Amino acid sequence: MPVSTTADRSEMVAICAEILSMNPAEMDAAWIAGGPKFDDIQARCGDRSGAPPASAVRGYIMYLLGCTLFVDKTKNRVRPRFCPLIQDVSTISQYAWGAAALAYMYRQLGVASRADARQLSGCLTLLEVKVL
Repeated sequence: MPVSTTADRSEMVAICAEILSMNPAEMDAAWIAGGPKFDDIQARCGDRSGAPPASAVRGYIMYLLGCTLFVDKTKNRVRPRFCPLIQDVSTISQYAWGAAALAYMYRQLGVASRADARQLSGCLTLLEVKVL
């Protein structure tokens, strides 16, 4: 199944706030700043947070996707655009995350090829080549 969503911004903010047990106003402020910080996700969904198991799993997946496949230049924030896709834990494995990561990386390569670009983001492990 392709990784895509038709949710609008307010719906995504509400879903992310639910996943992280945040106030929607807090999540909206985090959204404007680029998304919730890795530390906030860990504090709200980690082992010591007391979060329900389903919320902890969704928070961990959000953290994992944000710091491995869909990395951005902030290096400490998760883009919350894929929150609607991780809302239902039972459907997460049905999405084509590899294809989405490649598409995201190619998009970031296009952005990095511009004259004013100074950094590259995305899952750069996919660019590594083993030379024999």
